Amino acid sequence: MRYRNRAGEIDIIARRGKWLIFVEVKTRAKGASAFDVSRSQADRMVRAANLYLAKQPISAHMETRFDIVLLGNWRWPHHIQGAFFDDSWGGRSIT
Repeated sequence: MRYRNRAGEIDIIARRGKWLIFVEVKTRAKGASAFDVSRSQADRMVRAANLYLAKQPISAHMETRFDIVLLGNWRWPHHIQGAFFDDSWGGRSIT
């Protein structure tokens, strides 16, 4: 599910077990790398996730994570779990 708000955009929001996962998908013809996600893009994604969580009731037992999926022509997708963190979330567990 793609989610967009005034703070930014999240390509995929997924739920797996106790995890709520916000995913950035990067596609490049010759293959994407984690360096293709800039700090400002990560910050926008975190702000968008904060707004999403403020509007969505989720269980206090849910943990959140930010992942990156890298795609390229004729390459297998590469999934980086816990690609970056946000320390501003206070009590939320982000790993």
